[in-house]
Amino acid sequence: MSVLIRSLTSLDPTTQPKPESKCPACPDFFNIIPAAMPTCVYTLYSAPNDTATPNKKAAIVKSIRLINIHPTATVKVTLYFNRPNASGNYRRRLLTPADMALAPNFVYIDDSELTLEPGDQIQGKADTPGQIQFLISGVERDAS
Repeated sequence: MSVLIRSLTSLDPTTQPKPESKCPACPDFFNIIPAAMPTCVYTLYSAPNDTATPNKKAAIVKSIRLINIHPTATVKVTLYFNRPNASGNYRRRLLTPADMALAPNFVYIDDSELTLEPGDQIQGKADTPGQIQFLISGVERDAS
C-alpha cells in the first residue's frame, strides 16, 4: 500500500511572483475560488477515481484553510462534501455553515479529519471573485 502525504488540490499551480515582489500572498489562480455567482460551485479537491487505470485513491483530509485576502470586504463562503451515488449523481452536504462570513484578512481553519472515498469531492463557492485562497492538506492512499 502506498501512502502520499501532500497538499490536496485539483487545480494546476501557476508561476511564482518575481523575487523582487514584496506581496506576501500575491493573488493568482492557484488555490483561489475564482468566480462569484450564487450557483457556481467549484471542485477544490477530488479523490482520484479513474476507472480506466488503477489510479483510485482514498484520502484523509487533515485540515482545510480558507483565507480572505480582500483588504476591506467580508466574503461569504460555503464548503461542501460530495459523494457520488449509484446513478452517478452527487449527494452534497455542507462542511461549513451556508454563507459563512469571513472577515477581511482572516483565516478559517477546519482541522477535523474527513475521510474521502475514491470520487468524493470537496467543493466551495464564494460571493466575491478571487478573494478566497484555500489549502487542503491530507493523506492519499491506494484504494483497493
